[in-house]
Amino acid sequence: MKDHTIPRVLALFALICAVLIAVAAFAVRNINRAEATSDWVNGTHAVINELSGLAATLQAGEGSLRLYAQSGNPHDQADCRQTYARMADHLEVLKALTRAEPARHERVLQIETGANARADFARKLIKVRNADRP
Repeated sequence: MKDHTIPRVLALFALICAVLIAVAAFAVRNINRAEATSDWVNGTHAVINELSGLAATLQAGEGSLRLYAQSGNPHDQADCRQTYARMADHLEVLKALTRAEPARHERVLQIETGANARADFARKLIKVRNADRP
């Protein structure tokens, strides 16, 4: 009688190796998916943070514009200009972050149009206030 123990052990060893290779391939695939998801989440959070910064900057610009319109203080005017310059920075970052996604980029361009209209209004108000200065 021939002993079949060695071929069975080798077959079992080959099966275990195949299972380990399959598990490793599955793990690498999951890690790559998790990394892609992480990149998307990080990009989304960056857009949300920039939108939040833009909203805060617009609110601060509105406040300093009202202060300047009431007081005529040059420091308030400088603060207003700096705030609207930061608004432009936030818009540029937002456009760069959403450039790869046409739907989001289009909405950012719409936001930019509204924000630029607000900045133009601020410039006109500053001109009118400066013209009224004695």
